[in-house]
Amino acid sequence: MHTASRAHAKVISARGYSLRSIVSHSHTITHQTQTRPLAWQFNAMRDAYEESGGLIHAPELVSRWQEQGVSVSGTDLLAQWVQNRKVVSFEWQSTVWLPVVQFNHTCMALVQGFEEIQSELVAVYNDCDVARWFSLPNSWLAARSPASSLLSTASEVLIAARAERYVNAR
Repeated sequence: MHTASRAHAKVISARGYSLRSIVSHSHTITHQTQTRPLAWQFNAMRDAYEESGGLIHAPELVSRWQEQGVSVSGTDLLAQWVQNRKVVSFEWQSTVWLPVVQFNHTCMALVQGFEEIQSELVAVYNDCDVARWFSLPNSWLAARSPASSLLSTASEVLIAARAERYVNAR
């Protein structure tokens, strides 16, 4: 980040994390008690999400939105989404990371149907587990990951998420 840009950095608190953003005018799995991935889990998720657009850290996402003309309030909206668990996000090395697949690429919005899928999962999983669930092959999706299936078959991903919630709510 350029020195001039640092002066315009705004820190937004969300879930105890700091989202640093440039303000110029983010199959069944065994539930983990950890809320942050281990190094090997982060690397595995990064590789798995590559097929569906990759992972992006929150400041870069906000910067992309600003390049598209989204106002500064976009940073506040992202912070609210993270805090209220409306998006898949997790902390890794003091940075909030988000899978790109959940966002509409032309505007600052979530992919259609995503909120319903996310609401099923946050009922039974922490943020790290939700991110892992989206990245792993899933038997309900013919061994494809929910992330790679989301844009083409969101309704099937929703069924898989409901099954996951049902199995893990017991």
